[in-house]
Amino acid sequence: MENLLVSALIGVIVGLVATQCFEFYLHYRAWHEARKLEGKWTAHKLKDGRHVDRENVMPGSGTTEIIAKRWYRACCTDSHILEVVGEDTSDGRRHSGPLVLDSICSRLGRRILQYAPPEDEIVEQRVLISHDWKTMYLFPDDTVATLGSGYRNHALCKKEEGKDTRRPSSGDCADGRTPGRSEPVTSQFMSQSNYSTPL
Repeated sequence: MENLLVSALIGVIVGLVATQCFEFYLHYRAWHEARKLEGKWTAHKLKDGRHVDRENVMPGSGTTEIIAKRWYRACCTDSHILEVVGEDTSDGRRHSGPLVLDSICSRLGRRILQYAPPEDEIVEQRVLISHDWKTMYLFPDDTVATLGSGYRNHALCKKEEGKDTRRPSSGDCADGRTPGRSEPVTSQFMSQSNYSTPL
């Protein structure tokens, strides 16, 4: 009887350890995937529903930087959450917010873009990531935005180290508005879908 209890106890302990190790592995894998996005990015228009205008940077958008969790947090429950920071060069407004990748499909995500105080402008964006992890397609959710439909779909393209051949062009700011305009801009590109993705 005593041996049976000991065996049962060992089995429970082994099971708990195995479960914890598997959870650590899942968190590490999510962190490893998230790190692919770390670096500097530039904003670009969607010329139509099939092409990104990679030759021209959206004016006033500045450079966006994505920061992953450090190595010592690779196995934490928030390892799949990145920090995104940037500044609009048109008016000097800073913005930041988390980018949360889906825990099952890492090429899906959601981003919160919020401007620094004293402004209260904020918007949630659905994010789709390309196969090579060098382009992110951003689709603002009109229902979770202080300007409603005043944001346009656009893309972020990863900058190559030591090389930036793209040039500014006329058009929208990083958040989808035209410089100097306060009124909403109706989206002229791809239609948006408002279904929620569990993260």
